[in-house]
Amino acid sequence: MQGGDGKVIPLTGKPVFPAVCANCCEAAQSRITVERAFRHGDGWKVVAFRPFFCNACIAAHRAERKPDPTLLFRRLLYRWHLWIPVLGSGWACSVALPRMFDDLLRRDGVGILMSGALVAFFGLIALGCVAAIWFGSRHLAVRPPTSVTNAVQFTEDLSQTFEPCWRRFTLRNADYAERFRDGNRSLLWTRSRPESQRAMVLRYYGKYVLWVVLGIAAVFAIADEFGVSLWDLMRR
Repeated sequence: MQGGDGKVIPLTGKPVFPAVCANCCEAAQSRITVERAFRHGDGWKVVAFRPFFCNACIAAHRAERKPDPTLLFRRLLYRWHLWIPVLGSGWACSVALPRMFDDLLRRDGVGILMSGALVAFFGLIALGCVAAIWFGSRHLAVRPPTSVTNAVQFTEDLSQTFEPCWRRFTLRNADYAERFRDGNRSLLWTRSRPESQRAMVLRYYGKYVLWVVLGIAAVFAIADEFGVSLWDLMRR
């Protein structure tokens, strides 16, 4: 792989965005968050970058971006089953709190400790479930790109085993792509990078190490089936 071709630029690490508009290459001082949501197993991962855009392009972006009045409800209902322990924990806290306040008034140290522990326990359950609901639905808040933010596109992490995270950036404006490449030359991902070469070596020899480990495990398992404990023989 070469260090990018034209408007497609593979990078590792955190990119530096030139201080010009990513859409039209005019001078720019303001940034827009460009987000993408990528499926990872049973969940989602949101990746965001903040390139610069000029005021005219930001205005065009905002004109295209319409509010979504259903977003809050969709996020709260995304993992609706988690509201069951939230409500149950809320009820348990409502029962334990009056007892804790009563123990505080009576200065009952043991009672305060026990009732306070119950309140903390169920409170943490409720907070944990609410956090799981909110952060688990983060991908729902990622809007489709506008004609402006679509000027900067990127892939998910394309790294193989033992490689650092790297991804491909696709930039619509050719002049901007050249500036972006120049500003990130030290981050250009190629197969000749030391990290890539090291990862290939580790992958190559790692599979042989894995086969050896599996072979040894198979020998021990077979010996154990015949009533011979190789572990005991090795310890003698």
